[in-house]
Amino acid sequence: MKNLKSACLAIALLANPAMAELEVLAEQDGWSVLRSDTEGVVWCSLQTLNEQGVKFAFNGSDRRDATLLFRDDSFDFERGEQPMVVEIGGVSWQYNMVTDGKSMIANLRDNPRSDDLMDALSNEAEVSLQHANGGPILSWPLAGIDQPFRLTLQCWEQAVTARQ
Repeated sequence: MKNLKSACLAIALLANPAMAELEVLAEQDGWSVLRSDTEGVVWCSLQTLNEQGVKFAFNGSDRRDATLLFRDDSFDFERGEQPMVVEIGGVSWQYNMVTDGKSMIANLRDNPRSDDLMDALSNEAEVSLQHANGGPILSWPLAGIDQPFRLTLQCWEQAVTARQ
């Protein structure tokens, strides 16, 4: 239940940033690093759009939650949870993603190999979202992610430290 609440907060934040205090920390190579305060939870986010204009985001909260978000207003996913696969550089991770119809969100706590996913994000390969039964839906190049990702992790570490 706690994971679902965190996922819902992250969806709400990224779907409707107006409900959060939002600060742009950096913009570089198509990546945006954001810090926000939503309902007393500080989130640090790294976001980009692919060629189709679909958002990919990594989010870390001061409560140590970490999520991946995929969002587009043209999505029409069934609400609830759906098994999906995130692939980076040929390595895949399966998550039961929470969806509100327009967004899919993976709580990184739901897969014990998520630390490996975090390492893979900085490899500047490509991230893709796939159905659990195969077949990619969308992909995002990770070119230029290194510095913005480090800034996001620094923001996240500072938020966690400030909460303690």
